[in-house]
Amino acid sequence: MNNSAKRSVLASTGVSKELPEISDRLKMSQVSVIKEMMYLGAKEKEKGRDIVSLGVGLPFYAAPEFIHEHAIKKIREKADIDKYTLLIGLPELRTIIADKARKDLEFPVSVDEILITPGSMAGLFYSMLTLVNPGDEVILPSPYFSSHAEQVSLAQGKVVAIPMLEDKKEGFQLDITAIEKAINSKTKATLLSPTFFQNSYHKKEIGFKRKTESFPSAIKSFKLSEVSSHNK
Repeated sequence: MNNSAKRSVLASTGVSKELPEISDRLKMSQVSVIKEMMYLGAKEKEKGRDIVSLGVGLPFYAAPEFIHEHAIKKIREKADIDKYTLLIGLPELRTIIADKARKDLEFPVSVDEILITPGSMAGLFYSMLTLVNPGDEVILPSPYFSSHAEQVSLAQGKVVAIPMLEDKKEGFQLDITAIEKAINSKTKATLLSPTFFQNSYHKKEIGFKRKTESFPSAIKSFKLSEVSSHNK
């Protein structure tokens, strides 16, 4: 049993098999336990068991009807809807996202800087593969999604976990001072996941931005964020 299997919920239940032909880096990776529990719950439901899955947090409500209607309208109206799109995504969608970033997030960005990906996880993974070289460090405020650490690992980088401060009223807070001290010449990125500190994200991110602007130019650290997937 390899290292990944020892940490796997699926492997512990026997729902796994050895694949010697896959790469070593993939053998050392681990599927998110949340995703594993979701899979196991679905398998139990197939057996006719009454299962309440506590794996992935899914909305209990349906998407607004106007979204359904707009999707159906586009499918019927656009002759090329079932064809390949541009590699970087639909121009109309990229324009909408750029406008939202400027208005809602106060983040200046042009349409040419927008790349559409199948979810934030894919976008972050592409970013890791693009930015991180073997041995580079990526700062992850903790707690964080286990998938983020796996993305860094698959890019052959090193996770530097910085515990968040816990406030009874505001919840988790970024430890800006600790993050600042952790940044060095090997630091390639800091990944912020507002899931864990939504109440204080904006004021903390602004403070973090001001601090990072004062870092020596020789230390180039990218700030990656999932904010787009958590703001409506």
